[in-house]
Amino acid sequence: MTRFLALLAAVLLPSMSFANSCDIDPDTLAATYRITTTRSADDASTRRMLTLWRLPDRIAHAHPDDGYVDLWNRVPNNRYHLIRQFEEARRGIEYEPNAVPTGAAHWTSLRELITPTHRERLEKTGVSGDGCDRVETYRGEVEDTRQTLEWLPAYALPRSLVSSTDAATIAIELVAVRADPEHVRSQFDRWSTFQTTDYADIGDNESDPFLRKMIRLGFIQHGSSGFYDASGQALDGGHHH
Repeated sequence: MTRFLALLAAVLLPSMSFANSCDIDPDTLAATYRITTTRSADDASTRRMLTLWRLPDRIAHAHPDDGYVDLWNRVPNNRYHLIRQFEEARRGIEYEPNAVPTGAAHWTSLRELITPTHRERLEKTGVSGDGCDRVETYRGEVEDTRQTLEWLPAYALPRSLVSSTDAATIAIELVAVRADPEHVRSQFDRWSTFQTTDYADIGDNESDPFLRKMIRLGFIQHGSSGFYDASGQALDGGHHH
């Protein structure tokens, strides 16, 4: 009997281990979210899309509704710089590293779309699934904002995040993930071909039609990207100019 049980364990344990593993690289992926903001006063809703692109030292937040991508690159001394790329024009505005937030905590917020302390401030209320489909559920209230978070540990990403106040509810839902290294790298390579202008040089190039248009539309001053909170701020439906 003992020999039989040992043989049975040898057969079952590898399959159980496989079921609980996830063979993806969370540092190289693309994740698309739908962000719905609903006002309590009139129940009116707006929707926006956001796609997060990840490489180990590069992160991009693509805002297709506005036609721009915020591309973040790591540089030495735990700093990084932002290039705001405009898809239609194939042009970009490049900011100096000291002009944007720096530090590992902010990088994690860009990478995971919520602050590093988000889950710590909420109560873990459940776990379901396994492997790539494992979901951890968190709930709580932070500074008068009610939060419900479904977290995917394998991807280090939210599956959903609902943030509610008396004034409005922001519901963020993951609609697609693509963990294809070749696809992700080719997209970053494409953005690298765009012509860029240093932010400090804009004043010397005011005759440039592209720059004039971006100044008029308010796209020159960089803003935060993604969702963040609780309570790293910037959770505003994903619309940042």
